[in-house]
Amino acid sequence: MWPIVAMVVIVASSAVYAQQTRSENAASQGVRGEWEPSAGARAAAEVIDAAGLRAHIRFLADDLLEGRGPGSRGDQLAQLYISCQLEALGIEPAAKTDAGEPTWFQSVPLRGLTTQAPAMIDFRRSKPEQKQANVASDKSNSADTLSLRLLDDMMAISGKAEPTISIENAELVFVGYGIQAPEYDWNDFKQTDMRGKVLVVLNNDPADDPDLFAGKRRLYYGRWDYKYQMAAKLGAAGALIIHTTESAGYPYQVVRTSWSGEEFELASTQGPRTKLKGWLTEEAAQKLINFSGHNLQQLIDQAQSRDFKPVPLGVELSLEMQCTVREQMTGNVLGMIPGSDPKLSREFVVYTAHHDHLGMAETRDADGDNIFNGAIDNASGVASLLTIAKAMADLAERPKRSLLFAFVGAEEQGLLGSQHLALHP
Repeated sequence: MWPIVAMVVIVASSAVYAQQTRSENAASQGVRGEWEPSAGARAAAEVIDAAGLRAHIRFLADDLLEGRGPGSRGDQLAQLYISCQLEALGIEPAAKTDAGEPTWFQSVPLRGLTTQAPAMIDFRRSKPEQKQANVASDKSNSADTLSLRLLDDMMAISGKAEPTISIENAELVFVGYGIQAPEYDWNDFKQTDMRGKVLVVLNNDPADDPDLFAGKRRLYYGRWDYKYQMAAKLGAAGALIIHTTESAGYPYQVVRTSWSGEEFELASTQGPRTKLKGWLTEEAAQKLINFSGHNLQQLIDQAQSRDFKPVPLGVELSLEMQCTVREQMTGNVLGMIPGSDPKLSREFVVYTAHHDHLGMAETRDADGDNIFNGAIDNASGVASLLTIAKAMADLAERPKRSLLFAFVGAEEQGLLGSQHLALHP
């Protein structure tokens, strides 16, 4: 953790030095130099140091805060700590109470869903006589039912705030990346009727070809919440996202941890939702696709093209889950530095970081620990933003535009605090 913090400071210092060197070289050669930071900007940058970052991270990631799960005591302590730091810097509160009084805290009402799903989830071939082409290579798939283990092979979460969720004989369809993006001339669904079906979806978006989407830069189309939203929009019963470490940037254990226990949505959430939100490990996806008589790598290759069409897998899923629902509250912490220009001060430059993490696990690990401390994700981000806020507050001359420092909650649950802020600026 600390070497990363130090590296950030070193890289920032090196960037300033390199910028100055380029400007000096350009000036010595009689050509127009590049932009050079002002003396005030350089002085503000000197405020950023490893010790300050380390102190913020040490507090926010301490066991005392119990992993900063949404609505928890640790979540409230994190919000209080951030607001006190902003107040000490002389930064103004940017939220409003119901009575219109200034406050640091923007309330974010949540709805918590806890799902009880079967320990084993069965997939059946739609036609008993259907056999996979390479059945000899996997004798476990010679039967007409494939059973996957909850948690180890897949995750199954209720997508609706209802006591009982039932899916009966829902057909599985492989839909590639599950993206509909007219601006990129891309539609994985090709007007196929998805109502009542369970979509099997690749994580991320096509990233290998720079001519597709934004190349290696990940877009919102690649996020898991977009996949579930599209499935709901099309009337699907559910969606199963195939996780790979390469496509996600983190191992399946992170998915298992993040999607175990209570899941949250905005209490104001409306519109269509799927019954099932799920994940498959890469190994489980291989088994499922083989079971259907297809080859996963071949399907992935097909999905890289705009000509891709959904592939019915000839496999059905029946599933019943129980869901417990409760109301919960988290908050965004908002501070601002008003701009100095009478006109431009109505425009805001927003700096943001999320303050929440995953809370605590129900069971302890071999070391007796059950707290997800979240030092990197995202105590380090909060520390960075607090340090930036201090640098900005120390400027001799305020920026012309107003600055908003938004420490948002429930990011781990699908950018919920950010979504609430966007809906209620």
